[in-house]
Amino acid sequence: MTEKKQPKRVKFITNWPKDYKIYPANSAWGAVSGRGDFIIHFLLERRPIPAEDVQNVSEDGLIVPIEREPPEEMELVRDMQVGIMINREQTVSIANWMLQQVKDYEALRKGEAKK
Repeated sequence: MTEKKQPKRVKFITNWPKDYKIYPANSAWGAVSGRGDFIIHFLLERRPIPAEDVQNVSEDGLIVPIEREPPEEMELVRDMQVGIMINREQTVSIANWMLQQVKDYEALRKGEAKK
């Protein structure tokens, strides 16, 4: 029997779809599915933008904000951006990659701060 030779390198080719987007996210919500996959919903958490806003106009024609009492309760909107479902192994791999990116970034910032 001849032994199959394993390749020494792997070349990955990246395809970018025409509708590719980067979605802003500052929060995530998720759970583990019954099959053990991780479901993660990335979202943008923000204060609501009023449907309309009324401002006073001063005698010289300038817009002057109306003084308002602060609300008793803060209201936030969660704009769901995109959801993903990945298996446990890939979740661990991506989490480790992200943590390494944070470490590298922090080391870079510390180096810049010393200059």
